[in-house]
Amino acid sequence: IQLFIVITVIVLIKMNALESAVLRYISLDELTLSSDIIFEGEVTGVETGWTEEPKHLITTLTIRIDNVLKNNDSGKKEGDKVELRLPGGHKDGMTMFVVGGPRLYKGEKVLLFLERDTDHFMLNGFTQGKFSIQTDESGNKVLIRDLSGASLIGVNPDDEFLFEVQDY
Repeated sequence: IQLFIVITVIVLIKMNALESAVLRYISLDELTLSSDIIFEGEVTGVETGWTEEPKHLITTLTIRIDNVLKNNDSGKKEGDKVELRLPGGHKDGMTMFVVGGPRLYKGEKVLLFLERDTDHFMLNGFTQGKFSIQTDESGNKVLIRDLSGASLIGVNPDDEFLFEVQDY
């Protein structure tokens, strides 16, 4: 099935080094090649807890896989759930976050580019591997990548990218 989807990638970068994470820019082609699994899904669970020493917050997100676009022997298929761990979160009156880090919310529809770690998955390219899926007024899927708080090396920070992806 050939789908035509307009991907709007909005690069919102704060150049203040104290308010941004410095990341190497990863192109869409490189993200695709280096990811173990790429899928559309929905965040169905968000749970924040404390790690052992040194103590810090970690958020575990549960994402239901709705449409697999690439799968390198991850053993995951449509309907399965994937756990993704991200640093930070809110628990016991304490909030911790990584500047420039990805934000995912329960009920959010996403397109994720993931790499396998030893016992879980992680976002490929950190915040660059997460796109929010929205629908425009014409009913087309629009993918939005929010890179606010991230300073990218190897790309013009004022660029706004617009692609049309075929065979999605």
